[in-house]
Amino acid sequence: MTYPADPLLDPVAIVEWAIDTGIFDIMHSAWGWPLAEVLHFVGLALLAGSVGMFDLRMMGFLSGLALPALHRLVP
Repeated sequence: MTYPADPLLDPVAIVEWAIDTGIFDIMHSAWGWPLAEVLHFVGLALLAGSVGMFDLRMMGFLSGLALPALHRLVP
């Protein structure tokens, strides 16, 4: 059984795009992958922190924080 070709998730096309745009070279440099990991970790921490504070406020903790102020963190 063969699967139909998917133009969006074609692995060869994705690698060719990465090579053409220079992402492949950046990710295979000495600092490319560590930099991507640091940015990924910071993004996850910001997301979890802002949503976590919003959830704590909704549960009744941190009642001193105004909801409109928290809503600016999580639009």
